[in-house]
Amino acid sequence: MNDKLTVNNFSFFYGSFQALKELHLAVKANQITALIGPSGCG
Repeated sequence: MNDKLTVNNFSFFYGSFQALKELHLAVKANQITALIGPSGCG
């Protein structure tokens, strides 16, 4: 299947705190994809 969305080398900061470092993500077409975290994380 083809990728519907591709992310490469993505980093994210909250002020000086680095929350994500060089994230790589491929979301496939016609598939269910979920991003989850701890309860109450927002």
